[in-house]
Amino acid sequence: MLNPEESDKLLARTYANSDATQEELDLCALLMQQSRSGHLCIELDDDVQIKNPYIHQFATLLYFQKNWEIETRIVEELKRLITCPKQEVEEASKAASLTEEQASAVKQALSHSLSLITGGPGTGKSYTAAQIVRTLLESSPTACIFIGAPTGKAAANLERSLKNQGAWGLNLQFGTLHKFLGIDPFSPLEEREKRIEDLILIDEASMIDARLFAELLPSVRSEAHLVLMGDAEQLPPVESGNIFADMVESKLIPLTRLTKSLRTDSQELLSLATAIQQGDVEEACIKLKIHSLIGSWWEMIEGKLFFPQKGEPHETALFAIMDQLRILSCVRTGPLGVNLINMEIEARLLEKMEEGQFLALPIIICKNHPATQLYNGDTGILIRHAKEGLTDKDYALFKGRAPLPLFALPSYELGYCISVHKSQGSEYDEVLLLVPEGSEVFGKELLYTAVTRAKKRFAIQGEEKLLRVMLASKGKKRSGVVQRLENCKTPIQ
Repeated sequence: MLNPEESDKLLARTYANSDATQEELDLCALLMQQSRSGHLCIELDDDVQIKNPYIHQFATLLYFQKNWEIETRIVEELKRLITCPKQEVEEASKAASLTEEQASAVKQALSHSLSLITGGPGTGKSYTAAQIVRTLLESSPTACIFIGAPTGKAAANLERSLKNQGAWGLNLQFGTLHKFLGIDPFSPLEEREKRIEDLILIDEASMIDARLFAELLPSVRSEAHLVLMGDAEQLPPVESGNIFADMVESKLIPLTRLTKSLRTDSQELLSLATAIQQGDVEEACIKLKIHSLIGSWWEMIEGKLFFPQKGEPHETALFAIMDQLRILSCVRTGPLGVNLINMEIEARLLEKMEEGQFLALPIIICKNHPATQLYNGDTGILIRHAKEGLTDKDYALFKGRAPLPLFALPSYELGYCISVHKSQGSEYDEVLLLVPEGSEVFGKELLYTAVTRAKKRFAIQGEEKLLRVMLASKGKKRSGVVQRLENCKTPIQ
């Protein structure tokens, strides 16, 4: 099976062998470039007409046929869900201390087949989700509910939060979207049977790419409730599309914006995030200077790392240490890229390792692995016993489960430093963001996402000229979802 890049090259060769003009060939090359960058289409400046079986044109938008099919499926399913009759719902429990925004979100969620909740950090999205679940269970105790997210880390965080708030039912399940749908991301799109769930609530919806949306939406019954939560200002998905942001922009889907911050311990960080989100370059630069790293990145983190020790690893204590600090980088390669930072930290710690000691290393799973119930983005701790290399005594720890032998561990990488994309759905007490040369290709969404991962302290290392370029640009991925949804004029009740 061809991967997307090989498929695009094949299409380009096929197209080049047709009777195409040079202008059409140039458009095909641009479309191929944009498709690999996550755009579903490109927009033409004039009324160029393209006739080719591998290219689809809609108004001024040009698609590869595969992208057109994905977007068409999404649009058709969105129209189905937003035109379902409104359902009556009882008011949210009066015992719940909901803000007016949150109460509106609960009512919207349980009276429509599809609704959106968007808000920045500290606006109470998880608390609102818990009240949606509890309100439904008050009226229907046997309701079948699925709560999930695109990554294992985000799903686990939401599960922990809802359980702590007493949101629990006999038929309530938690997990990742891939596990829920039972899909292989490399298999062709399939017609899926409708799920039996009465409520499907998905967090971190901004991370869901177009293909996954094309799998999710058809599985939702018209009589059920699909609630998508997320921060529309965060980074778009790594893969194609930015469908959640498109939905928020469409104004045709019931939407609640949570704007009131309920946090009291991070007002300085929330103020910085707001300046970035609003595109206030000067104000954001002033605030970022306050958080500029003084000294080297190693000096900041050295005292917060777990050094080699003797004795038995204590799981709870280790996770408490590992979750305190995370280095985020905008890039994977180069002197300040994810790969080299992780290698340098590991090398420095191994130098200090002595006979009889163990070293705990944070790791992050790279691929879905249903056999071990580990999924892309899950985080754990690798317990290493030898300085020279891994041994059969080594194993991995993951919260809430038995130690996993090294031979059973799926593909992973070190997690001292991770990409900003992979940090979505996580929060850390302290965050250090590295912004090396080359990061200027990203927009303000990357800075916003990085800042909103920190709960107590944020530090940044990067040249002001790079930060200004990023603050002044937006990383929206192009699609035709909003334009095509405009044909659906059903008013939101």
